[in-house]
Amino acid sequence: MNELMYNIWERRYQDLMDWKKYLSNKVPGGDGWKECVRDAIAAYEAELRSNSFVDFSLLEAVILERITGGSFRTFFLKSRSF
Repeated sequence: MNELMYNIWERRYQDLMDWKKYLSNKVPGGDGWKECVRDAIAAYEAELRSNSFVDFSLLEAVILERITGGSFRTFFLKSRSF
């Protein structure tokens, strides 16, 4: 993945963007580039996941998803006792 694609990848997670909404928004001059970006980022994510790898942006997103979903509730309750 080149630097531009990686920057978009990071912005997607760090800015907590609604990726589906972003891809569906129409822009003047055409949206053909969005398909290229979507496919490249999807391939990168699929490769990471297929090898059980995460980069920092994806790790942050997974942890946030688990915190907001209540997966860490027991951990947080136990950690208060320290």
